[in-house]
Amino acid sequence: MDPSQRIALHEAAHVVAALKLHRPFWSVSVVANERSAGRVNPGKKAISMDDWLASAEWSDKRADVIVHLAGPHVDYLAGKEWNPAHSDFTRAMRVLLDATKGNEPAATVLFEECYRKASQIITEHWPDVERLAGVLSERKTMTAKQCRQALPHLGYRNRAEQIIDAI
Repeated sequence: MDPSQRIALHEAAHVVAALKLHRPFWSVSVVANERSAGRVNPGKKAISMDDWLASAEWSDKRADVIVHLAGPHVDYLAGKEWNPAHSDFTRAMRVLLDATKGNEPAATVLFEECYRKASQIITEHWPDVERLAGVLSERKTMTAKQCRQALPHLGYRNRAEQIIDAI
């Protein structure tokens, strides 16, 4: 698999999980910059992913951790070796350590639970991941609205997303 296809699948997995778990996001891109080869942006003002996760309630943080782990699961399926230093892994573990007040065994159990849920979502919605990755490879950047239009059966919109779409 060529690296650009893998990046598109990785980012599409994040989006499919976000749509499935009703987590808001602003856009997704597979255009490389100095820090990453692809990215799902949490908000229009591009607040940092860490700030976004830090401000969420626990149930939302759990869902956001699952969204973060969906991309690495696709990497694993594509045969890419796991890298525990990968930003998605480190960000997810940081959130879980914070939620468990530094209890590493508890954070690890939660990490494994969230990873299982991410893999379940990706397995269940693999055709959606492939479909979105194809469109994303073509367009390079898509808004949340365009992602929901590409996958209308996953296109749940909460109030915040309805406001974003109206802008």
